[in-house]
Amino acid sequence: MNTVFRTLIILVAAGLLAYVFARVLWRSPRSQVRETVRVSEQVSSSEVSLPKPTPSRAKDPRAVPSPQRVTASSAQAMRKAEEVTSPPTLAGQRLLKVRLQVPHQATLGAFEARIGIAEVEAEAAFDDVPQAIETLTNIRAWLPANVSSTDGRVAIVGPVEVPAAEAYDVLAWNHEARLYYYRRYHPPAEENTTTVLDVGELPPQPYTGVRMYVAGEAEFTTVRAIAERILPPDPEPASAILGLVRVMAPELGESLYNGEPIQLPIGMETVLAPLAPDAGLRLTFLSPADVESTPVEIALKEGEIVNVSLTLDELFPAGANATLTLHGRLIASDTREPLAGTTVRRPHGLGFDEWMTDAEGTFVIADLPMNSPVALEVVTTSGVSAQPRFPQLWRFEFSPPVATTGTVVQRTWEVPTLSWLVLDLGEWSTGGLRNLASSPYPIYFLERRHEESGRWRSVRSDHYLESEKEVSIAIEEPGTYRAGVALSPTALWYSEPVQVGKAATRAFRSRIQGEFPRSQSFLVEVQDAVTARPISDALVVVSGPHASLPPQRLRTNHRGIVEIQVANTTECALVAVAQGYEEREVTQHFGDPSNALVIKLLRKSE
Repeated sequence: MNTVFRTLIILVAAGLLAYVFARVLWRSPRSQVRETVRVSEQVSSSEVSLPKPTPSRAKDPRAVPSPQRVTASSAQAMRKAEEVTSPPTLAGQRLLKVRLQVPHQATLGAFEARIGIAEVEAEAAFDDVPQAIETLTNIRAWLPANVSSTDGRVAIVGPVEVPAAEAYDVLAWNHEARLYYYRRYHPPAEENTTTVLDVGELPPQPYTGVRMYVAGEAEFTTVRAIAERILPPDPEPASAILGLVRVMAPELGESLYNGEPIQLPIGMETVLAPLAPDAGLRLTFLSPADVESTPVEIALKEGEIVNVSLTLDELFPAGANATLTLHGRLIASDTREPLAGTTVRRPHGLGFDEWMTDAEGTFVIADLPMNSPVALEVVTTSGVSAQPRFPQLWRFEFSPPVATTGTVVQRTWEVPTLSWLVLDLGEWSTGGLRNLASSPYPIYFLERRHEESGRWRSVRSDHYLESEKEVSIAIEEPGTYRAGVALSPTALWYSEPVQVGKAATRAFRSRIQGEFPRSQSFLVEVQDAVTARPISDALVVVSGPHASLPPQRLRTNHRGIVEIQVANTTECALVAVAQGYEEREVTQHFGDPSNALVIKLLRKSE
């Protein structure tokens, strides 16, 4: 018994000694860290070494954090700034920081910063001609970055959490001080992902831009301006900066890229900056009445804000509110009689401005812009059963002449009158064809023959009016036409061609050619590709040569067969789909001797 008790006491003592020894070893690195921080806080030099454990490794008591090198005038202030701005590190990501030289006129709160994540273009990387890595990288995303300061002389961007990349674009700017900072940074290949990437210290670069002042008195408070670049002899360096402009000043950048107008107040200064250091800037001004000025060209000076003053009288000699009045008249194209009681409308926002023609077919629209076209529409109405004489909607355009304020312009437009191709169905009725075909068939269509090639092409018609034995199709322009009727995508019949001219004749009758609606049957069987057994309830989608006709969807019977009706069609496309099988598409030419087709489907792999 005594032997057992002594053994138990020895084991407990050994365990306590092991625990104490382990605690001593674990606390040793942490003591070193605290001692390093305490010593570093007493150092007043501009370069100190601060250990900074990353949160992803802090849970491991065996991991000793690697020191990073920073530059600051006060070690204590720098350490506090980094504690506030450092986000947690994720696997496969890095921390990046940069220092900015701050001029005396710049305030910290006006700084903004972005970090661009660059990647190598996949296509350019395989070019035959070797290129530098700088020319092959594009920015795929811009990440926001915080800006802090230690003493007002140096601002710190980051540390910012960034994904691993070939390069990083560091961009910061201050609109109040009108300066920016930029550097493309390529991290060292051997850089550890847990180390903070220190881009270094960037000097400020002054904006290139224009300080614009537009003077004058008007009923409106702003004018629009379209900005265009005047390129220097070597445009590439300036164009590279233009990409940064889109980040720093999006509205100005979009105007330079896409021609979007920018708003300029009257009687107030507007600074258009930053700009690319081009040879110049071309501005075209627009008044609220869409009066366009003569383009103004401004010479630019790199790194400077150029002052420009303009007046409304200089920009718009004829007046910024210069408009004209349109006295329009609508007449029929065949008889030239006036169109009374017709609606003329102008698209405006989400709606329309409307005017009604009088007994003489005239309408009056005031306050139209003098130097830009105006889109107008004619809207007509007719009875449900009647053949309309005019298109339901006819669009036309008014292009102003060179005129002065108060000018009245008179214009006459000929509204086209509709002709009608009347398709005679012979012994058949429209109701009988609906019973013969499957929805959405029968479908009627219109084709016009191209004068040079002689080919028939589908044309749009606003009206297909069905009666018991006829289908009337509206035609707007002269030409050679024929009507068609389709009972399926592959069963088509055409009428005799008719010549439609400008004469007053409004109706042209035509009958369907050939034996209508006789067709030939074509069988399609869907089989298993391995066993050759028929597949029932398979879907067969049939598309014909006429692109405007919808496809036909058929299901195979218990023998795996569908029947297709064919008339006046040389080929079709078929797609077979069955549950558990791979989809298959085939093209069938109906000129082949056989009147049947077998489509074999492969089972899907597990």
